[in-house]
Amino acid sequence: MAAEYLPGTPGERIRDLRKEAKLNQDEFAEAIGISRSTLGDIELDKRSISSTTALEIAKYFNVSVDFVLAKTDDPNVTVILDLYFKQILL
Repeated sequence: MAAEYLPGTPGERIRDLRKEAKLNQDEFAEAIGISRSTLGDIELDKRSISSTTALEIAKYFNVSVDFVLAKTDDPNVTVILDLYFKQILL
């Protein structure tokens, strides 16, 4: 990740990751298995992120779930949530 990430909401973090990857909402939503409207609501923080969607986003961008959820500014940090989601979802 070349960008420096500042504190923000999960929706802002996801939007920034998507834009950095030069993906539009339709492309990214399809890639992670959700509708474009769901992604739009997540990016606007109108909808919470399911554990499955958080994990799919983290896997897509090769970052931690905590980074996706804006719990850390280090995309490489793997903490308890990552281990928990990987254990129950894999």
